[in-house]
Amino acid sequence: MGKLEIKYITKELPLTLDKKAVKKSKGKKKKDEEQHLWVLRGVNLNINDGEAIGIVGTNGSGKSALMRIIAGKEEQTTGFITSRAKITYAGTQDALDSDLTGLENIRQAITDSGIDDFKSDHIINAILNFTELGEWIYTPVKEYSTAQYARLSIGIAMYLEPDLVLLDNVFGILDQPFYLKTSNKVQELKDKGVSFLIADSKSIVVEGFCERALWLQYGEVQDFGPTQSVVQQYNYSLDWFNALTHPEKNDFIAKKQQEQMDFNIDSVYEEFKIEQFKHGYTRKDEPRMRKAFFVDKGVDPVYLDQQAKKQPKKKKKRKWPKVLFVLILLAVLILGAGYVLSTQHAKKKSTAASSTISVSLAQSSSQTKSSSTKVSNQTSTVKIVAQKDESLTDLAKQYGTTEQKLQELNHLGSNQNVKKGQTLIAPKK
Repeated sequence: MGKLEIKYITKELPLTLDKKAVKKSKGKKKKDEEQHLWVLRGVNLNINDGEAIGIVGTNGSGKSALMRIIAGKEEQTTGFITSRAKITYAGTQDALDSDLTGLENIRQAITDSGIDDFKSDHIINAILNFTELGEWIYTPVKEYSTAQYARLSIGIAMYLEPDLVLLDNVFGILDQPFYLKTSNKVQELKDKGVSFLIADSKSIVVEGFCERALWLQYGEVQDFGPTQSVVQQYNYSLDWFNALTHPEKNDFIAKKQQEQMDFNIDSVYEEFKIEQFKHGYTRKDEPRMRKAFFVDKGVDPVYLDQQAKKQPKKKKKRKWPKVLFVLILLAVLILGAGYVLSTQHAKKKSTAASSTISVSLAQSSSQTKSSSTKVSNQTSTVKIVAQKDESLTDLAKQYGTTEQKLQELNHLGSNQNVKKGQTLIAPKK
């Protein structure tokens, strides 16, 4: 694809009937009262890099409507516009904001184009030098003459680093010096690869700039090809029309305009479907085709399919079934719960074991102490038998102990005397 390709472009405009026309149509169906004029009827066009294409046709043929649609200022009724170009537009109306000054329009256009501040001052100076508007640049555009308006719109369109420039009927109102200046600039940009779409009712303008031309008449393409051949056929048609009498001219115009009103969009849609079928579409794709043609009206679907095929296919990530995902989640939750419970049980068991060990150690320690006491009692005391009645004081001296110790070992309390034959326990010497 080159800079631009358009397909199946149509434009429908409603007609507002006057009161007399409505009265005459009262006996007809309501549908007949709603009249529409098809300004464009299935236009196809493509532009290559560094190429200039001219659009010729008489006033009212649909040239400006087509240019405004390509520029994005109007929406087509059907059709596709496929472009990879930065498009700028110059015309004699709606190309500028009439309430802003010329300089404000330049700055606004630069901002909208996304040009950085470093370049903007250079571009502003270049446009000012090219347009030669002088002090007029500081006045509102609504005060400009048609030629001044054209100068400014041309200057902005050609200095905003465009890929494709649309020039809509601007050459016919320029004076000779500025016409030549503009011609040189057009050729300069073409040498750099910039493309042009030039609409003009005068074939001499198109012949001077364009390699190919499209002849548009009553919204319908009459011819498209090498400029010289198309312009020749266009001039022949003008000569033929001019040779008609006034009644014949009026009849011819009325006939052609009636064709524009009777135009059936289904005829263009059928052309679109045939192209789609050639590229692999089937009857099953009919809903998608109708939506693309009548609703989306964006980039050519054939082009989008071709671009999609060029893209490397990404490996699709394997998607696990939802049921399997739920099962895995449940398993994780169960295992987690089991782990928590087992951890808590282990902690309790460990605590119980620690308590048991502590008790056992305490009991063992107590038993050890008790045993030690018993052993101590068995190994550190002697049994004695009193040979006569005597006092504990005498026994204590005899066995090298104290009266108090004997009382404790024998549980004698405060008793101080021992009878003959009484058995006592005394510390071993």
